[in-house]
Amino acid sequence: MAAPKCIVCGTRHWSTQPCPAFAEVAAEERRLQLARKLIHPEQAKPVTENTLETVTKNIPAVTINTPVTVTKNPVTKNQTPISVTPVTENKRPRGRPKTLNPLSQAERARRYRQRLKTSPPQSHSP
Repeated sequence: MAAPKCIVCGTRHWSTQPCPAFAEVAAEERRLQLARKLIHPEQAKPVTENTLETVTKNIPAVTINTPVTVTKNPVTKNQTPISVTPVTENKRPRGRPKTLNPLSQAERARRYRQRLKTSPPQSHSP
């Protein structure tokens, strides 16, 4: 697959490759950055510094104890109380029932092939 044609310089190169039209500009920037680091070495330090002071203050949460009013609604004869605990039913397990001596896959296939040999062929008529 060929690289697409650049709309700036007209040559074929991938977008991850530097454009030849900007080669002189990129070289000049690189040269200036190196010169800037040599002239001003103290500015090469990171701007942020770790301080021992904390920025946020922990304010203790204020809790106000307000009395809770309880309204008693008696249960009438027609109402049933709502259960808070979830009701779990004993569900039967799904799938093939467990046996005391289950057959392995190889034994099951062997018995199936043996049944096919001994049984007469069946005709499928519509």
